[in-house]
Amino acid sequence: MRRICAIMSDLIATLNNTLTEIEADCARRAATIATLQAENLFAERTATVIRDTIAKLQEINHSKADTARANGHAPVSLPPLPPGWSPESKKARVFVAIAKLLAEHGRAHRTEIAEHLEALGLSEGVTNPMSAVSRHLSEANGAFVSDNSGHWSLRQSARSASETAGSAH
Repeated sequence: MRRICAIMSDLIATLNNTLTEIEADCARRAATIATLQAENLFAERTATVIRDTIAKLQEINHSKADTARANGHAPVSLPPLPPGWSPESKKARVFVAIAKLLAEHGRAHRTEIAEHLEALGLSEGVTNPMSAVSRHLSEANGAFVSDNSGHWSLRQSARSASETAGSAH
């Protein structure tokens, strides 16, 4: 009988330990689920802010184009996105921002481009903005050209299209 009591006592202790481990695992899983739900909510809100920002920028862009047409100026023609780039991607938004800056100013130094991208909020999460600018410029499928002193401009064919459009009025 003592042996049975000892076995039962060991079994109860083992079951209590197992129950404690299961409860701790459930608590960890619940915390993980709560974290994932919070991250998902943050991602959804961020996506909404980005969509709203894109809509506002497009509205501003259309407004500027309308103003330019009203003043007798043709809108600047920008180079097309490189093949395979999604227009909604950050890479594409950076490409368009750089192309617009270069179309408006003719040329710009990498530091000016980095500052422009930062002002537009396109440098968030980037640890080395200058390196990121260099990468964006070189990955743009030849749309931008360097004078080897840090200044960049639109490739001549893209610039010619925008100058031709501008000289038509």
